[in-house]
Amino acid sequence: MEAALEVLPLERIVVVVLSNVYSSLSHGLAEDLVSIARGESPQSPAPPRAVIVQDTTLARYVGRYQLGDDYFGGATVLEVTRVHGDLALHARGISMPAFLVPFDEIRFLDRLYGGIVTFEVDGRGRVIGLTWQRSRLFLRRVSTYLFGSTAERKR
Repeated sequence: MEAALEVLPLERIVVVVLSNVYSSLSHGLAEDLVSIARGESPQSPAPPRAVIVQDTTLARYVGRYQLGDDYFGGATVLEVTRVHGDLALHARGISMPAFLVPFDEIRFLDRLYGGIVTFEVDGRGRVIGLTWQRSRLFLRRVSTYLFGSTAERKR
C-alpha cells in the first residue's frame, strides 16, 4: 500500500492519493494533481509516441547490474530480463518486475515507479552500466554491468 498527501493551505489545495500497489508513482501523481488544481499542465513521464527498439539492441541490455552501497536500499543487484519480448527490471524488494517502455534506444520508462532507466554503452557498443532514476523521490544511481548472456560470459 502507498499513500501521498499534498497540503497547500495558502492555496486552499489538499490532495490525497491512496494506492493498493506499492509504488512511488502515487507521489508523482499527487504532484501532478496539485499542478492541475493550480491550472497548470502536468508533464507525463510516458514517451510521447510509441518507439520500437530492435530485438538485437534489447538483447544487449539483458544481464545483471550492481548498484553501489549509496543506493537507498544498500548494494543491490538488478537483473534485466526479457518477458514476452519486453525488457523487465527485477530487484530485491520489488515484488513484481518493472517493465521498461522505450523513449529511444537507450532510455526507458520504468512503469512500476515512473523512473527513467538509461543504459550506458561504450564506443564499441558494449553495455557498461545503467542509471536508474527512480521517480522524483530518488537520486540517480549508476551501476556496474556484471554480465549478460551465457555466451557473453564465456568470452
